[in-house]
Amino acid sequence: MKLRLFILTLIVFGVSQIGFCETLDTAAQPQNNELVSAIIKFATVMFAVMISSFVIYLGLAVWNAILNRSRRKTIDYEATLKTPQSIDEAILLFIQKNKLK
Repeated sequence: MKLRLFILTLIVFGVSQIGFCETLDTAAQPQNNELVSAIIKFATVMFAVMISSFVIYLGLAVWNAILNRSRRKTIDYEATLKTPQSIDEAILLFIQKNKLK
């Protein structure tokens, strides 16, 4: 009796495994097509992001070059790095730096 039950269990398990593998094989094909499609879409979007980032970078570089040409300033480093010695000098320096009147 135990032997029959064991053989029957093996047969049922074997049949269910064969059926399970067949369903996996047929189900895997559409998923592969969907996966390839998703990978292609992702790569296309990443390429577009890369191109747009490069265009924005070039545009900002040109914009900064144009602005820097028109606004060249000479900086007096000794006056900039000078530390005020009193409260009055500090207040005057603050007013001068912030162009307050």
